[in-house]
Amino acid sequence: MRATPPRPIRRTPLAGAASIVAIAFTLVLPRAPAVDADGAVRGRGATLYDGEVELVVERTDDGRFRLRDPERRIVTLDARNGTDAAQSVDITSATPAFETERAAAAVSVHWAAVRLLDYWRERFGRRGWDGRGGELRQHVHWGKNHFNATFDRGQVVYGDGGAHESTAIVSLDYVGHEVSHGITLTAGVGYEGEIAALNESYSDILAKCFERWAKPDRSSWLVFPEIYRTPGRATRSMSDPKRSWLSAQPDTYRGELWRDDGGPHENGGPQNRWFHLLVEGGHGANDLGDRFRVDGIGWARAEQLVWRAVTVYMRGRTSYADARLAADQAAADLFGASGRERRSVLAAWDAVGVTDAIVRETRAKRPEPRKVENATVVERVRALRRRRRY
Repeated sequence: MRATPPRPIRRTPLAGAASIVAIAFTLVLPRAPAVDADGAVRGRGATLYDGEVELVVERTDDGRFRLRDPERRIVTLDARNGTDAAQSVDITSATPAFETERAAAAVSVHWAAVRLLDYWRERFGRRGWDGRGGELRQHVHWGKNHFNATFDRGQVVYGDGGAHESTAIVSLDYVGHEVSHGITLTAGVGYEGEIAALNESYSDILAKCFERWAKPDRSSWLVFPEIYRTPGRATRSMSDPKRSWLSAQPDTYRGELWRDDGGPHENGGPQNRWFHLLVEGGHGANDLGDRFRVDGIGWARAEQLVWRAVTVYMRGRTSYADARLAADQAAADLFGASGRERRSVLAAWDAVGVTDAIVRETRAKRPEPRKVENATVVERVRALRRRRRY
């Protein structure tokens, strides 16, 4: 902590000794942490995967500190390896520094959630997981050797891992994935059949956009690589879904590894691959024998496009064909019906086998265009349009 600056010494024989004593006292006197009107305090903590970070914590009436952010309404609790959220307790500290081994998982998700909500507000003007500033309650140390994390209407539980040589399920992209289920929930994206796989894929995509914003020098197309002890492992790969270490997925709609009865984590690969091609571009042939070439549009445009597709056009939709139409309309809304972005969107969908023929076969209906009214998005897109480079 910074010491209070010493007062200048008057050079008089009588004042000298007293001044020296005053200086010594001032240098060793710690400054109390600044407390906002709502009890928020600037703190710090040690994460499991991202080193030491700055935090927003809350000062309690008894002078201790806990992992709560009053402004963003984030509450981070310790489930004590139980499975009853009502029994979770605050993680507290005598100082604003949370650096114990037990607190590391909580610090990780608390910091990541703060960053996530700041990202949504900066990029899309969204307040909280539900768009209305709703409280987000996070529970770490959930269960015993629990290899999963789950979101349920503003409550998130994170296990300590153990299976598949994993550590705690609290990496930044895992938090981004789980809390992004709040986006699909409030957008009315379902969780049955084909749409369930798209739901999980949207969380993968939104989490990667967040990770790219939060730590661009360390982001990748691997999903949750940091939770595994062995380097190179990951739950999924968005750039090459078939090579996912834990959960191999198809990269082509109705292609190799596609399952007609596939669950939510089996068939999301084609949309993940679509997003990778949309950002970076690529060429080759898919499992259906169709050759493709896609010009990438970059992260900044792609994240705005997907956000609009999900939050505006996917309510009540059920299929990959609907996802193609939603993304197409979002591209037209943001960048123009004849824009390069729209051509790339459609080329990337063709590349993963979701073609116009699939739209006709499933009789999916194009959504009615809506005016872009989100002021944050409007300003962001204007800035992107002024850029020439992708």
